[in-house]
Amino acid sequence: MRRAVRHWESLLRKERPSLRVKKLFGSELDWETLANHLSALSLFGDVNFFWIFEADKLRPTVRDALTAFLEHYRGPHFLLFWGGKADARLKWAEFFLKKNLLFEFGNFTSPQQIAGWLSAYALERELPLPPETAQLLIQKLGDDLSLLAAEVDKLALAYEELPTREQLDKLIVSQRRFAPWDLTAALAKKDAGLALSILRSLRQEGDSTGTIFYQLAEHCCKLLAFVLSGDFSYRTYQDWGFKGYLHPAILSEARTVSQGQALAAVEEIAIAERRTRFDKIPPDLILETLVVRLCRTNLD
Repeated sequence: MRRAVRHWESLLRKERPSLRVKKLFGSELDWETLANHLSALSLFGDVNFFWIFEADKLRPTVRDALTAFLEHYRGPHFLLFWGGKADARLKWAEFFLKKNLLFEFGNFTSPQQIAGWLSAYALERELPLPPETAQLLIQKLGDDLSLLAAEVDKLALAYEELPTREQLDKLIVSQRRFAPWDLTAALAKKDAGLALSILRSLRQEGDSTGTIFYQLAEHCCKLLAFVLSGDFSYRTYQDWGFKGYLHPAILSEARTVSQGQALAAVEEIAIAERRTRFDKIPPDLILETLVVRLCRTNLD
């Protein structure tokens, strides 16, 4: 969201170099103050870009007065409202919907979306970025958009034409930090090589074998809950007593596995975890064996 705002601001500045940015907060705003801001005239013809945070916390009286004001506003200034999800039942939201000025921002849910965003960002820097190069950057740096954007900025400054993929592979130092859902995503793809690589990275970063077993078991139990209920909604997640963030990848994976596969995966994890306590085999070896077994095409 912040990057989108900065992009809009840069576009406005190209036509209006004297643009001034003012940040206000909806929770503190009264109508008289805002009306004074909007009706103020500058002797030097300055144009203001009002960035109003906490728009969802505007008092109803302020919100209604502002809606009526904006319907007929023809002034020189620009306003951007940022807040929680808009209530479409309110005249306030209805006004922005009619004007096609209501935007909803969410997290990317797939590497393809991140790659698409990265290619578009690079194009703004006049640096064409082939899809395979965008994927390489994501593999090296992860899905942190700030890191990815910074790397593209560096490449745009350093090169008029990008080096080959092989050269970039050597030039870019990997800063990727894997998360538990990266491991479960690799398991869902049945990519044993990637899953083992992520597992070793998690262990090197300090995740204990017990923590990883717990995360794998919880993931498979979530899959089982959705498969058994047949209801792939957040309500099922809550009804089964799960808490915290529901990663979209879990819902996608749940639609592709059978009840037998989910049960078999839970059983495999339970057997492997028990072996770490009673067998004289290094826990890391048991975990790696488990990961390979979970990557088998069928566990029925």
